[in-house]
Amino acid sequence: MAVIRVPPESIALWAARWRERAERLAHTLETRGLRSGWVAWSETVRTALDPARVFAGLSRPRVMWRDREMDTVWLAAGESVECNASLEALPAAWRQLRQSVALAEGSHARWFAGAAFDPAGAGEPWQGWPLGWLWLPRVAVRSVEGMSELDVCLPVAKDGERWCVDEQALQMAVRDAEVMLAERHGDAPEADPVAWAAELQEVPARGAWLATAHGAVHALRDGRLRKVVLARALCRRFAGTWSPERILRRLLAEGKDSYIFAVERAGGCFFGATPERLCRVRAGTADLDALAGSRPRGRTPEEDAALAAELLTSGKDLEEHGRVVEWLVQVLQPISEDVVHAAQPRLRRFSYIQHLHTPVQARLRADATVLDVAARIHPTPAVGGVPQDAAIEFIRDGEGVPRGWYAGPVGWLDHAGDGEFAVALRCALVTSREAWLYAGAGMVAGSKPEVEWEETGWKLRPMMRVLGWPEEGVIREQS
Repeated sequence: MAVIRVPPESIALWAARWRERAERLAHTLETRGLRSGWVAWSETVRTALDPARVFAGLSRPRVMWRDREMDTVWLAAGESVECNASLEALPAAWRQLRQSVALAEGSHARWFAGAAFDPAGAGEPWQGWPLGWLWLPRVAVRSVEGMSELDVCLPVAKDGERWCVDEQALQMAVRDAEVMLAERHGDAPEADPVAWAAELQEVPARGAWLATAHGAVHALRDGRLRKVVLARALCRRFAGTWSPERILRRLLAEGKDSYIFAVERAGGCFFGATPERLCRVRAGTADLDALAGSRPRGRTPEEDAALAAELLTSGKDLEEHGRVVEWLVQVLQPISEDVVHAAQPRLRRFSYIQHLHTPVQARLRADATVLDVAARIHPTPAVGGVPQDAAIEFIRDGEGVPRGWYAGPVGWLDHAGDGEFAVALRCALVTSREAWLYAGAGMVAGSKPEVEWEETGWKLRPMMRVLGWPEEGVIREQS
């Protein structure tokens, strides 16, 4: 592929070349007996991305994704191929939709996907968010260590004997490509701080959450449940307007050891900095992380080491962690040739939290993709519970939190079915009126509800800092 340099040539001049390429590729669809579909190709480009500034300038829907190793960033915009369905239905939908996409040789088509925690859905504030979303954007840019690749996907249809590209989609693709690849000089201006209303709403309130948690402990001790995760949310209204660029810029700075994502649809923007990988598939091998059992980081090296030692020897946390590993191995076996994992958990440390961590690896059967793995293992015991059905029922009946996409899968896959999904934790849904922050705590028979409430508090604080919320009231209530 040729390398495109920006400038001197204006990207707007690409429209004629893209039109010609799209119409030429469209004939591939005819060999499949189709009279309409999509064409996609990739071009190598040279550009220095400013993800926060680019994201704020793109058309909707728009997505930003940075992987946990911080070496790859995606920015994507515009509807091309889209499917709204449950997570369980997305693998079959992807296989069907892929047949309507003609992909140029040597090119890539990267699909993005996300789903709700609970297939039963959620109400306020998640109106406009589907149970599951599969999306091949009109234009996307992927940046790896200074070199970038531009993916374009356009709708085409046969008009008489001639294949034609959708002109409106073409012009919008060019416009978004201009935003992605325009040269930028100097530091980006810092947007004005967000003004927040003083009132902070807890959903559910502390007393109600603790009552549910005590009920969970009883269910755990009498054997109805082996593990359950209870979440809570904080909601605060805006006193003014908010800037997606400012929030994303601060999120990128705070989450240097996490997956960073932003997904904006008609119902708002879902931001997150999550440490937890759900699954990654490369060339038939799936890598997964069992992360369960946690402590905050210490303020001194001595305190940090003491907290780590406490976590590694905690019967409650080791039990909780073991449930996750055991379940992952069991649920992966039907789609795998082999599943292996480390014998003992180790520590995985992030800037503000440390977890018990066991890597799990599966050699998949030939027809399995990353979307199949995600659909099969979500929700894991790390965010739901064991037994899965009983835990989800307990959460639906007693939690009182509209989880929506919180604790659901979010990620991407390519045209071959390889890709990566994270678990949407340490996240916030920002709408036109308010922001919702989420955190949960895993509970087993030995859990103490007051301690678990405190754990959710320090899990909420990083996103509170990103949004510029005052922490005092929340911290005081948890002490």
